[in-house]
Amino acid sequence: MPRWYRLDNAGKLYPAISSARRTTVFRLSADLSAAVHAGRLQEALTNLMPRFPYFSVHLKGGVFWYSLDSSQHTVQLERDSRYPCMNFPLHRRGIFPFRVRCWKNRIAV
Repeated sequence: MPRWYRLDNAGKLYPAISSARRTTVFRLSADLSAAVHAGRLQEALTNLMPRFPYFSVHLKGGVFWYSLDSSQHTVQLERDSRYPCMNFPLHRRGIFPFRVRCWKNRIAV
């Protein structure tokens, strides 16, 4: 499995235009009929990540461009917030390019 992945032209442009003032985050959510069990959802995330190596990456800055570097960190389930599409620090090591949140009977990615 490769240690890093090359970005296409749009992927190279995205880190340059994203900022705290200009959020580029979108959200998909599902409302379920039963309450979400956070412990089971965290366990499912941990077990699922090795199957999708392209999601188990973080953004790494290079001399001339960015790339996606493999990450050994685990995705941490977050509690849903009042402002769900706020920007998050993609440039920090170990930050995945997505978040998984839950609250009552809702799961959001």
